[in-house]
Amino acid sequence: MPRLVTRARVNSDSPSAAARHFHPGALLLLGVAGAVALAQAGERMDLGRLPTGAAVAFVRDANREWGIEIQGETAPGLRQSQPARLEVYRTDGDIRQLAAGYRTVERSANGAEATAVIADGDQVVFRVLDSWSLDGAVLSVRRTVDVAGSAPGGFDSSVGFAVDSSVSWNDLQCLAPGALYGDPTYDGDRSPGGTLNYAARRFLLREDMLPAPLFALSFRGGASVAMLDPAPRGDSTLEETKLAEAVMIDARFQFGALGAWQAEGGPVEFGFRFPGTASLYAPGGDAPPKWFRRYHPITPGVAQRYAVSFRFGQNQSFREVTRDSWRWAWHTLHPAVVPIDVEQMRRVLLDHLEAQA
Repeated sequence: MPRLVTRARVNSDSPSAAARHFHPGALLLLGVAGAVALAQAGERMDLGRLPTGAAVAFVRDANREWGIEIQGETAPGLRQSQPARLEVYRTDGDIRQLAAGYRTVERSANGAEATAVIADGDQVVFRVLDSWSLDGAVLSVRRTVDVAGSAPGGFDSSVGFAVDSSVSWNDLQCLAPGALYGDPTYDGDRSPGGTLNYAARRFLLREDMLPAPLFALSFRGGASVAMLDPAPRGDSTLEETKLAEAVMIDARFQFGALGAWQAEGGPVEFGFRFPGTASLYAPGGDAPPKWFRRYHPITPGVAQRYAVSFRFGQNQSFREVTRDSWRWAWHTLHPAVVPIDVEQMRRVLLDHLEAQA
């Protein structure tokens, strides 16, 4: 499998016999042109083109690391110069963000495979393998994170993009099924999709609180991107579901969190975190939000495996983004129909209502 790292090498000491028949100036020009072409080929590798016309490509920076970008004429540009991103937790006062670009990007039968290595001190190394594919309007990545070494605390990883800086938080309309449909005015101030989170420029929702693990952004001009966990598991523990502990570390956690946010002075970003960390406001009162951080242990043999899909649209109203994103999620997830005893449920609900009234 060829590596997508092209190197140009000119050996002026050993010209070929054919080269001796060229004029020296022509040979120099051909050599420079060839070196430039090879360098350009090594700095960019196209994965494909979306129906919107935007190109999806891996781009290498001055540090010889690869990022990914999505650029088109009719939608805001999206990019991530360091796609391998981790949060490492030691204590409440020691939470670090680690990130790296891909070391290698290689073509595969379905698209491209990219690898990154992130060292945390001298004792721990995280190895990231991302398998990217493009199918019509859907860009997907399947991620594996392996841990070598051990350390106290825990970690999570994330997949996401930054939006072009010309787009501000107020330019967006966001969709989170059952929690947020564009305007948060009537969602309640302290709900996950409410006005306090909107004012804080942060929506981050655990996927196990949504009817579908879906989050979408609609931009001015009609462009959109929807984000979906195409194979949700949702494993947790009884103690974790009580939300009694602000920080929990357990390899059994198999749920993520989706959303969008904008840090002060930074671009709008959106993505998927695994396992799912989220902040919640307690009902009533004026208490600040409380973070519930969930991590996997930093232990040999621990491995994260999850997938994220991104669906791109154009020339759509927010209502159409909502409709099409939800239908995409439905057809991707194929939820099973669970038969219930309707008469029994009717009696239970009436009994519950009577007990409360």
